[in-house]
Amino acid sequence: MTAKKEIKLHAIALPDPGVVLTSLLCQSKCHDRMNIRKLKKHIMKIGNEVKLMNKMIKADIYFDGDFYCGRCVDFDVFTQGKTLDELVNNLKEAIQLHFEDDPESSSNYIPNPSLFTMMDLGEIHV
Repeated sequence: MTAKKEIKLHAIALPDPGVVLTSLLCQSKCHDRMNIRKLKKHIMKIGNEVKLMNKMIKADIYFDGDFYCGRCVDFDVFTQGKTLDELVNNLKEAIQLHFEDDPESSSNYIPNPSLFTMMDLGEIHV
């Protein structure tokens, strides 16, 4: 069994309000430099604030009887398709159009985030 590692993000405002010092501490027996490097890529500095950016877009998928339907969890995007492949293509396109229409909503995500989906597989009769 491997030990869980907890990574904490600390932001310290310096005397100059436009400068922020970001330090990452890995609370484990050894510092995991690879994870710290990966985490640094997902930090966005805005003035005195440090913001951790999302690496994935979450969506729910279900079958309504006629179509496969997809709905984003974190913002208002919904689409459907006759097949799962069609739905996935439609969902990716709808997300891209949403971000083009509302660029500020994409600022919470890293460039080229992953699409993570959860699918309702229906009832289980036991």
